[in-house]
Amino acid sequence: MEDLNGTLRRMLSTGGSTVFLFSEILEVYDDPYLLTMYDVEHSSMEEDRYFCVGSIRGIVVIATSHTERNGRIRLISARKAEKKLEALYNEWIGKSLG
Repeated sequence: MEDLNGTLRRMLSTGGSTVFLFSEILEVYDDPYLLTMYDVEHSSMEEDRYFCVGSIRGIVVIATSHTERNGRIRLISARKAEKKLEALYNEWIGKSLG
């Protein structure tokens, strides 16, 4: 896995569109402040879906959609969080820290 400086350089060199490695996206699930919400709109009788907002190494806030199958997370989508979601995440951290 590349180091933190390599991640930052790659993020800055993509000309505005952020590209993440799959392994980096998975780090969002290690975030102690990960905000997870049940996705009512996209869930079905066969599959529960969840929407998460968290950070990767405290550098960038990511929004993900996933489901769980056989005890494993199946990532459906991931992207850099929009400003509204980033604000929601930062508010969540503030409430969590008291």
